[in-house]
Amino acid sequence: MHTLHIALHDGFTDDIVTIRVNGREVFRKSHVRTDLRLSRADGVDVQVDSTKALVEVAVDPGELLKSTEVDLSKTPNLAISREKDIGITFAPQSEAFRYM
Repeated sequence: MHTLHIALHDGFTDDIVTIRVNGREVFRKSHVRTDLRLSRADGVDVQVDSTKALVEVAVDPGELLKSTEVDLSKTPNLAISREKDIGITFAPQSEAFRYM
């Protein structure tokens, strides 16, 4: 088993967020809002059977939907943000997230 650390970062303003990993819903929450002091809204750790994970994120309002594939052997941490005029963005990284 491998752990995928998913963090919701910037741009969330009272949204409904659903996250699926390899087709399994792992997170669903209403009223997701970014704490501007930390640039963080929420997060979840997910156990994955393989080193590859397909992560799908849906955000309402706006009916945004986007997915990405993550290689957990290289980047077990995934930041997800909602950016104005761009939509959902992903930032996989090898290092753990640090918050002040």
